[in-house]
Amino acid sequence: MAYFFVPRGSVHVVTNTIPIRQIEQELKSQNSEFVIIVCASKFLFKSYYPLTKNTNKCKLIYVPNNFIIKIIYYLLVVGLVKLLGIKIVFYHECCNPCLDLCIHFFAPHGVFRPQVTLECWTEIPYWDYPSKKLVKIMQLLKVLEKFKFYRSTQLEGKPEFGVTFKQYPKSIECIEQNLEQMPNPKRKSKKILLLVSVSIGTSIEVRNVYLNIIRIANEAGFRCYVKDHPNSRFRLQLNGEGWTQLDASVPVELLNDDYFVIIGLNSTALGRYTDRAFSIINLVNGLAEVDKFTIRQHYEGIGALANIREFSGLGDVKEILASYK
Repeated sequence: MAYFFVPRGSVHVVTNTIPIRQIEQELKSQNSEFVIIVCASKFLFKSYYPLTKNTNKCKLIYVPNNFIIKIIYYLLVVGLVKLLGIKIVFYHECCNPCLDLCIHFFAPHGVFRPQVTLECWTEIPYWDYPSKKLVKIMQLLKVLEKFKFYRSTQLEGKPEFGVTFKQYPKSIECIEQNLEQMPNPKRKSKKILLLVSVSIGTSIEVRNVYLNIIRIANEAGFRCYVKDHPNSRFRLQLNGEGWTQLDASVPVELLNDDYFVIIGLNSTALGRYTDRAFSIINLVNGLAEVDKFTIRQHYEGIGALANIREFSGLGDVKEILASYK
């Protein structure tokens, strides 16, 4: 917490790796201030750690997983931000209710930069939300009506749940933005990046599609690189041979990018690649039309749907790879 006592700086609270490129660019700017990155979970600490290299302007801390300690931790963070007049910047797709409660009561100066929303999830009544402890705290604090509760479609037979805050204090500026695009490399190698993760489709069928693409790519002389989800809960864990497994904790935004094509199904990062992004949405057997709609709606919500081309069959994969020059 001693990091907070700096003359100029800002605190960034992250719940995923989506904003990492934006924070990286801020650190590289000539007028950059001291940045404290508060990781909402321990696995994110490893993902954001590369930002601390070669600079003394960035420090990382992570929030403990215990529910009560988490609330106390955010009370300290937001309380110090308010007391010291530091700007807080936060980004989250599935909300961070403990942080939101503290921001609501302390009303610090800051910025909310949503890049992904839960609009493609199903809104549910608060009594269907699994964390009864959190709901009880909201009721005791008389803020329950300030939140919306959501449930995702089934992921490996188990849905995810999220909470969004309806309206932040006037001291928080909301800056909505589409997903930032990755620049095209000057030279593209005969390399393919597969962004895999547990998805709406049956994992067995999704794995089969990726394995077929790897086989086709290898036959065409391409090297395949597999990047799984940084959160272990959402990892597809592709097994076999014919590819290089990348460190799942390293965000795609920090990879050395010279890939010819990037292929995925519902990875948010896929939307960052303008003319090189391809979806296997039509190749997964048994993927229902309503699930396809949900995936497309997700990309539309971040302004990336137009960037992603969809394979209609494995023949399209061969055709795209054959176009390499």
